Amino acid sequence: MAKFSFSSLWLLVLVLLVVSTVPNQVLGQKRCRIILNPKGCNLPDCQKQCYLSYNGNGQCTSGGSFGTYICSCFYNCGKGQITKT
Repeated sequence: MAKFSFSSLWLLVLVLLVVSTVPNQVLGQKRCRIILNPKGCNLPDCQKQCYLSYNGNGQCTSGGSFGTYICSCFYNCGKGQITKT
């Protein structure tokens, strides 16, 4: 019985150790979105501009009407920054 308890305790300590090493910033990080080009979207250009300007992920998203796309940049918001969606 003591062996089982020691093993269980060891496993619990190991799990808590792993969980505590996850940075708090990653857990509470917010994502922001900004429109880089409202008139159209070329995916490679959108991705490059977003990465260079915001270290984010550029994506072509729906522009609202059928068949139109805009360049949207999704990136990690800084502290105190308002989420733009």
